[in-house]
Amino acid sequence: NDVVDAALSNLQEQLKFLLSMGDYFDHAFYGINQTREVIQRGAPILLNNPAQRLTSEERNVPVVLVGNGPSLDESIVALREIADEAIIVSCGTALKTLYEYDITPDFHCEIEQNRATFDWASRVGSFNFLKKVSLLSCNGIHPDTCSLYKDVFLCFKEGEASTVTWTSVINKNVLHILPFAFPTVANLALDFFSALLPSELYLVGVDLGYRDLKKHHSNASAYYDEKGEELYDYVSKNYSVLQVQGNFDPFVYTKHEFKISK
Repeated sequence: NDVVDAALSNLQEQLKFLLSMGDYFDHAFYGINQTREVIQRGAPILLNNPAQRLTSEERNVPVVLVGNGPSLDESIVALREIADEAIIVSCGTALKTLYEYDITPDFHCEIEQNRATFDWASRVGSFNFLKKVSLLSCNGIHPDTCSLYKDVFLCFKEGEASTVTWTSVINKNVLHILPFAFPTVANLALDFFSALLPSELYLVGVDLGYRDLKKHHSNASAYYDEKGEELYDYVSKNYSVLQVQGNFDPFVYTKHEFKISK
């Protein structure tokens, strides 16, 4: 019956969430060691009560978090207009898109701890461009990735083995632990900048879904070639054909990770 079907569906969603958020040995091992390396390099760590460490003037600067969703292409003109008046933060693969549109973000956020973050950033094609950008990431970020950017700022996210380990060495009471910095890099960015209590915080291109199965990211991103053709079948490879209620459409396509993100 409808009641049982709904309950079973909800249970399945919760099981997927628990499995996808669970830790495992390799992730914990590399997270602990890579965090140590970045700390030893002298990366500053987010301290507690971060908003109180800023002036009201600093908190009045608008913050714009830029995701790599298909709607980003429609927002480029607006981004250019406010780039000198706001803090622009690129999230994950949005970095190359902004580079292609000749926009240099103030910060770039990464969340993955494997070396893919180095590979994706390298596809930008200009290491001089990367050296103009500050990296904002969480514990476990790959040290090779850190070397690409002007400087690095570190924060700890809740629920990580490396967080438990290193906050037992560093006084946990002096740190701000991010409680909602998962599963996507946009969640990390939103959690971090929300802790600073900015007066204005905008999300651009953080779509978490798409109307067209062939247009799942910005056309200027590394998912497409110069002709706008897919480099590989993103939807089938990522099981990204879940249908959910849309914000401006009756339904849109998404994937499980984006549902958790929302």
